Amino acid sequence: GEVKMAIGKAKACADSANELVPEEYERNTKGRCTCLWAPRGVVAAICPWNFPLAIAVNKMLCPLVGGNTVVLKPSPMTPLSTLLLSDLAMEAFPPGVVNILAGG
Repeated sequence: GEVKMAIGKAKACADSANELVPEEYERNTKGRCTCLWAPRGVVAAICPWNFPLAIAVNKMLCPLVGGNTVVLKPSPMTPLSTLLLSDLAMEAFPPGVVNILAGG
């Protein structure tokens, strides 16, 4: 169910990391345009109560792949799955990269 969906979202985010390379476009005969992917900073992610793990994985991993940090706020009705996800994030990322704020 939801864990399988969360794993699928995590794989999709990991696969998209290979696509974040600079792209160059021919603008006209006088020059080119280069599109660079750069981190934007801190991403705030508020998760609803339905599918808390899958939505939290999607809202957390996609910005992390882009080089951003994340502040994740789980629903007060379903915080435990997201707090378990924070245990995994503490092992995978340096301190301060993923922050989870639980509470009402």
